[in-house]
Amino acid sequence: MKIFLDSSFFFPLISISVKEFNKQLISDLLKDKRFTICRSELVTFELSVKGTKYVNEDLLKIEDVIDGLNTLVYDSIIQVIMFYHSEIQVLTAFLRKNHSDFIDCLTLASAIYNSDAFITLDRSLEKNSTSIWNEKLTEINEEFQVFLWKDFKKQFLLEK
Repeated sequence: MKIFLDSSFFFPLISISVKEFNKQLISDLLKDKRFTICRSELVTFELSVKGTKYVNEDLLKIEDVIDGLNTLVYDSIIQVIMFYHSEIQVLTAFLRKNHSDFIDCLTLASAIYNSDAFITLDRSLEKNSTSIWNEKLTEINEEFQVFLWKDFKKQFLLEK
């Protein structure tokens, strides 16, 4: 199964903790042969923005940000998905009508065209994908699913 991870999953790489998981999670998912892991090329930008904000607030060291970005870019076997393709842009505009965060829309559109599942912590993305966007998403990628992390974990990781 080709899974596309939302940017939140990569924050631990730059020492920003996320309650639901830790740095080991990415490593564990990469070792699991059932999954091919994908991410948006936007993740690098998002980590840089958030990391710099935390550095300027003295909550993080710049070395942590640089080390995490280097790990993500140079040491990773995670498939990077580009977001500039026209079909992704068209779908992003469609999703944006019902979701306020443009980067979320761009990331989800990239996932729809390039994976089997999108894993997120964002309840509104999951909810919209099974309601107002469901018909459009199914038309593009019939097998595609959006999972909240807790649901994906229950379904695929706890029963190994």
